[in-house]
Amino acid sequence: MKSISDDVTFVTNVVGIGVFNGVVNLSLATFLFTPSDDGKTVEPDPAISCRIRMDEACAAQLRDMLTRQLESIEKGRQDQARIAHNGSDESAERAKPN
Repeated sequence: MKSISDDVTFVTNVVGIGVFNGVVNLSLATFLFTPSDDGKTVEPDPAISCRIRMDEACAAQLRDMLTRQLESIEKGRQDQARIAHNGSDESAERAKPN
């Protein structure tokens, strides 16, 4: 598949969403974490990174794909927690005196 642009934008927040004439509009932002002039604080400093417009079919496809990806992330976390828990249980069992 050809790419219109080689740019990849990392976003951290959805800051706006709306529907107009059946078109879903998203505004996505990135926190820039800008230090103050005196260097004592860092402000989150959100900036709109990209705006996306899509028809209903594309919005539904995006929803379904994101749902699957988020479920996959959650399953991975649960598997890691189970392995860590079982590993710590096995270590405790081995450490018990006979």
